[in-house]
Amino acid sequence: MSNDPANTKEELLTSFDGGYKCKVKTRNIIAAADLIEFDDLKSKHFISRGAGMSFAPASFAKDTISLLSQANSAIEFDKENKLVKVEAAMSMGELGHYLMQKGFYIKTVPGYPSITVGGCIASDAHGKNQLQDGTFQNLVDSFELYHPAHGLQIVSRASNQKLFDLTCGGFGLTGHILSCKLRVSKLKSQYMNLHTEELSNIYDLPLALERIFKRDCDMLLSWHNFLLNGNKFGHGFIQYGFFAKNLPFKPDTDTSLIAKPDPGLFADSRGEGWPPVFGFPATSLMNSLYTYLQKMSCVSPKTIPLSSCSFPSLKLRDLYFSAFGSTGFLEHQAVVPVFDFADYIDRIKWWLQANDLPITIASSKYFGGSGKYLQFKQAGICFAMDFPRCQKAYEFLEYLDQVCIELGCLPNIIKDSRIGAFCVSKTYREYEKFKRDLRDYDPARLCRSELSFRLKL
Repeated sequence: MSNDPANTKEELLTSFDGGYKCKVKTRNIIAAADLIEFDDLKSKHFISRGAGMSFAPASFAKDTISLLSQANSAIEFDKENKLVKVEAAMSMGELGHYLMQKGFYIKTVPGYPSITVGGCIASDAHGKNQLQDGTFQNLVDSFELYHPAHGLQIVSRASNQKLFDLTCGGFGLTGHILSCKLRVSKLKSQYMNLHTEELSNIYDLPLALERIFKRDCDMLLSWHNFLLNGNKFGHGFIQYGFFAKNLPFKPDTDTSLIAKPDPGLFADSRGEGWPPVFGFPATSLMNSLYTYLQKMSCVSPKTIPLSSCSFPSLKLRDLYFSAFGSTGFLEHQAVVPVFDFADYIDRIKWWLQANDLPITIASSKYFGGSGKYLQFKQAGICFAMDFPRCQKAYEFLEYLDQVCIELGCLPNIIKDSRIGAFCVSKTYREYEKFKRDLRDYDPARLCRSELSFRLKL
């Protein structure tokens, strides 16, 4: 019986960045009936947990039950209307595999194949061409949501716009998503033509992204070296891709192209057994090697399988994150208004020249739109930086909080395990509205996490 106590156990959970660990009770959910049978959920705090790949601890907290769905399959596929219904615990890698066999794909895909569909809804994930494709909510037709105070609901924009917006990018605080219907697109090709351009001056990035975006590319991002000094600071490369029109989709021709990707690293094993590797020498060596490889890629475009664009260099990224050791890392990601980008880079450059902190990776994407509540969506350049977890890193993040407030940047809540309510309230214009509407929907605040505590939600 699903309500058996054996279905609940105590586990040590870790945020993906390694910054927060906590022993919590986890409970397996097989079907909707399980949720209804668990009477204690009406009085105990709980939160849904997918693959646990969130950098911030959004799926667990002390004295809170983490619900783990075991139902992770595709339920039905409507080819005519381009809709797929899947259980929320299905991973994006499995969904991509399922759809590709039918000649379709999902436009907005996060970086790791183990991330679940439910997790993408809760974080309103973005892909590699947000300005063109939007965020994950653009793909969501409807979802099945359970909350003890409201029962089982089918939520869509037409049926309940407010709850739809509260849930998409609401960090799981409106209840447990069981399934959803997603809009899919016809697959143009199994391959992507990938181009690389060198960018010697980071201040040229906004114009370069705009120029390339106008070519109607299917993916667009950049990488930068923040260990260089003077005019070379931020030297980097822009990568952009187009579906290979001369290599159309051919079902059942090459099964290696539609094989399920290795899910790779999971949060609770990240850095296990590794000493911290990243300091200035190792980071400089890594950046030099990557620069060499990217320069080689500039010579001519290369054609690669779509799966390699959706989930690039999984094994290398596993090594990269593990190399921070069990101490972990920190990330800052924010959408910077285009007209303030030069000022943003100037301030980062000034701080890094005055302090010892190796930036292991800096990267960007082109963003657009305007988000509701706490959705990470704003027009500008989405810029991200990784660095080892240490005292200087926390000082850097506090400095960046102030930079974001002063320049009108939008920090990504799900990528920062220490950002507080003050910074979020100053950078998200609907913070108070989200807080008020969430409490109206769930007065007892049954759904909670470390993230919700930290943001005083």
